[in-house]
Amino acid sequence: YGVPVRERKARIDAALTDLDLMDKAEVRARTLSGGMKRRLMIAKAILHEPKLLILDEPTAGVDVALRQKIWELVRRLNTNGTTILFTTHYLEEAEQLCESITLVDHGRVIRDGRLRDLQAEFSKNTIHFELFDTKVPHLADVRAVGSEFEYPLKDLGADMATLTTHYKGNLKSVRSE
Repeated sequence: YGVPVRERKARIDAALTDLDLMDKAEVRARTLSGGMKRRLMIAKAILHEPKLLILDEPTAGVDVALRQKIWELVRRLNTNGTTILFTTHYLEEAEQLCESITLVDHGRVIRDGRLRDLQAEFSKNTIHFELFDTKVPHLADVRAVGSEFEYPLKDLGADMATLTTHYKGNLKSVRSE
């Protein structure tokens, strides 16, 4: 990758450390597990400090701790000037890591733009919640959706205050869409 000889060892060690592979430094790649091979490919891709890095679902099939490590690495690389094209099926990842998002369906771009603009476009503007005891009087705009309840979202702060006041300690979980 054109990495100067005097920098190679340090860069290799740093990449292996970043991806929790240092203890496998002397192991043949073909003997590594699938997840370790994926990490090794990322380590190889960052060795030469590329200006553009393409990562195709780098966290698919990895555990939560490793996913967080990869996210930290992606953020650091981006902060240091690397442009990253990152494909993922996980919306949470896109929310955490991406400045702009392109939604692709069967190879066709269906939407692209800033995260907050896409969220506004696709948001149902509702608060979903679960209750410990479902047999309680509900607010007028609440409707049951499966095992959850749905409340129209107008002003998140005011609506959350309304829900928490009305349901007190009965709220099991709350999320907005």
